[in-house]
Amino acid sequence: MTELRMFPDYYLKLFTGRLTADYQQYLEIISEEDKFLFAADAGIIIPWRDVALRVEVREKFLKSFPNSKLAKKIKDELKDYRYAYLAGYDNTQTNEKGIFFPENVKEFRRFVKENPNSETSKIIVEMLAQKRNSEELWSFIKQRI
Repeated sequence: MTELRMFPDYYLKLFTGRLTADYQQYLEIISEEDKFLFAADAGIIIPWRDVALRVEVREKFLKSFPNSKLAKKIKDELKDYRYAYLAGYDNTQTNEKGIFFPENVKEFRRFVKENPNSETSKIIVEMLAQKRNSEELWSFIKQRI
């Protein structure tokens, strides 16, 4: 399998100084993120902290630019990254049979501590407070995001 990708900063270099603040910031975000491949073969290949950063960045973007024409796109990306962060992908899950791996619990607690007012933090707190099997957990996450 081959994947062709643009240079991460191609559009940023092309359009810097010609865009509204929200579009400029979005290009800066994706230019930075596109330096590293996010997932391959149904697995997340960046550290959990970096997945969390993608969630944080999108939440902050929506607070900074609530009326942006990019809001729907950002919300869709936020939903995808939240799911990846909370549940993982097939080959990099956050839990086994509904029991979270210690590294994910540690990361979730860090996230909540650093982002106490985040919607994602609210989901994490509720998610960690209740015991669920895998299917119930995935259902909960899908419903909340």
